[in-house]
Order: sequence, then C-alpha cells, then structure tokens
Amino acid sequence: MALLISNAILHTVGNSEAQTHYSDIELEVDSETVIEYAGKQVRRLLRSSAARNATFTADSPVYHLVKAFQKD
Repeated sequence: MALLISNAILHTVGNSEAQTHYSDIELEVDSETVIEYAGKQVRRLLRSSAARNATFTADSPVYHLVKAFQKD
C-alpha cells in the first residue's frame, strides 16, 4: 500500500492533559529521519486494532482540526 504524506506535525500527548504539547511547526517531510519515523508510526498504527478508531468530543481542539482537514 502506497502512502503519501505531504504535511506532518508532531504533537506530544502525555497521560494527562497537563502533559500535552501542541506544536505549531510542521516537520520537514523530505527529511530521511521524518520519513523513517512517520513510516514506523503508520505501520504500528495499521497493525494495532486498538489504534484504528478514535472519537473526539466537540470541545476537543483535535476535533476542530480534523473537521477542518476533512473540508480541504
């Protein structure tokens, strides 16, 4: 399966909301390090049945980001 990633951003999420960091800076998707890291994460997610589905509440910042992305 081919996958094209044209934009990427890395947010860090801890065990509590106090540990969450939202980044404003996109990663350099042409960087070999980013390509390897993103590929590893995508393969891990595709293998994990627990990681395939997500539900965001309407007050979640991620919910609005996903909705905006879906409109593009």
